[in-house]
Amino acid sequence: MSAANQQGGGGAAELALAVFAEPTRFGELVRGGGSLPADTIVVMRAAAEAMRDGRQHMLDENRRAALFFVEHVLLAYEADHYRALGLNRDATDDQVREHYRVMMGIFHPDRQGWADSDREKLSARINLAHHVLRDAHRRAAYDLERMQARPRMSVSIKIVSQAERKRAVDAAPTLSEKLPLTVRRNFPQYVLGSVALVGLVAVLAVYFNRAPAGAIGASRA
Repeated sequence: MSAANQQGGGGAAELALAVFAEPTRFGELVRGGGSLPADTIVVMRAAAEAMRDGRQHMLDENRRAALFFVEHVLLAYEADHYRALGLNRDATDDQVREHYRVMMGIFHPDRQGWADSDREKLSARINLAHHVLRDAHRRAAYDLERMQARPRMSVSIKIVSQAERKRAVDAAPTLSEKLPLTVRRNFPQYVLGSVALVGLVAVLAVYFNRAPAGAIGASRA
């Protein structure tokens, strides 16, 4: 489901306010999933204007929400190149150029509000996304790579705690429980019979392996 549909058809500005107010409601979006509203550029421009103003402590809620949306949705840790530029997969070349220009305006070296280390890392992500998506061949290769990786990314890994492992071991059937019911009921008799059989085999082995009477080395009574 798209982000716009999740908000009941609202635009990017309404979505940014909703994410800013309750980010936990939009888990997929802040993990780089889902699709963006078609007018996401509106929020990006609001964020760029907020950075140009240079007085973050005096910003209204709309601009603070726009900056939050850029940092935590467009540049989420798991965001791909399209998301880093505020784009959907069907973006045109003109949109790639325009979104890149606006995003770089947000993180311009003259803008206040970002730590230098954060600005460098985020700018590097934006530049890499633009480098890949602006070229048709690189973009096609990237799209193919993402499509091939999708099945592997969808595999879930279950983490089992020590308590769960202990419960599984305790619940596992013992060796005696695996035996047929008839064997379990007569188990003592089977054991005694087995011991007697082993004793008989041992006696027979001694008897047949003794030296014949009169043979060299045979004992004399």
